Amino acid sequence: MATTRVPYTDPVNNSKYRPYLEVVFCRGKLEYQTFGLIDSGADVVSIPFSVGRNIGLSVPTTDNEIKPLCGIGGSSTYVERDCHIFLPHHKLGGRWEFIEKVCWLYPCANVLKKLKELEEKYSRFYEISQTAPDPQYQKAIQQIMKDYLHEYRDLSNIYESGVLLGRSFFNNFNFIQFCHRSNKDESKCFFGYSVRNDKKFKKIKS
Repeated sequence: MATTRVPYTDPVNNSKYRPYLEVVFCRGKLEYQTFGLIDSGADVVSIPFSVGRNIGLSVPTTDNEIKPLCGIGGSSTYVERDCHIFLPHHKLGGRWEFIEKVCWLYPCANVLKKLKELEEKYSRFYEISQTAPDPQYQKAIQQIMKDYLHEYRDLSNIYESGVLLGRSFFNNFNFIQFCHRSNKDESKCFFGYSVRNDKKFKKIKS
């Protein structure tokens, strides 16, 4: 398979160009298209809580399935799930299919309980805010809602660190090579890859 060259990209518009790949996660008929960061420092493929939920990954039925994970935005928890990952190639008009075991960032029972409590509190104060006639009272309620929202985001963001394509993902390739033309301008950097011949490639009908 010929080498495919991919420029460093900035999919989140934060002026930081990194080696991202467009990937599609799939379970059954549900698909979720996103960008994954190629990370040679990670051992596994990890996906955020929202991605696994969008493609309908099975939720853990016992606490023993949930394992601690460190190094991805701090300490988190995850469950292992088998997942199909598609790698599109638009010039070839198709995509490769990989089957990977992914670490799905998943909150433990205590965190899920806390998130639910914050949702309920926010909803309750929202209802109160709709009928509060006094401006000062309205302002105080809005501040409480804002505090609940910040607490919710701070807690949930631990499980939304973005897709990391770690070294286990590299096994699908003959090689992945990185080229840094400039240490000061990463927008000029790129990487190249070659997918193994035994990996399935499927044409997509236009």
